[in-house]
Amino acid sequence: MKKLLSLSLAVIALSSTGCAGMRAAAKSIDFETYIFEMDELGKAIIESLKAAAARGVRVRVLLDGVGSPYSAWATIPDLRAHGIDA
Repeated sequence: MKKLLSLSLAVIALSSTGCAGMRAAAKSIDFETYIFEMDELGKAIIESLKAAAARGVRVRVLLDGVGSPYSAWATIPDLRAHGIDA
């Protein structure tokens, strides 16, 4: 059964739903965002995505280079090193 979890970063920040959904993913995660920062929330998201990839979940990430110019360029090599399509 496919489950689509669509959450804004604000919702993820206000609850553990988003990261819990990433931890529960069994097949794939597609994460796309316009504005992304490597603050406390961003680091929690990245760690959840890396953990999912480590357990065999296909993870794809799309970070906007305009809305997240510094975070995107700094984060992408690390994601790719962990088997994430970014």
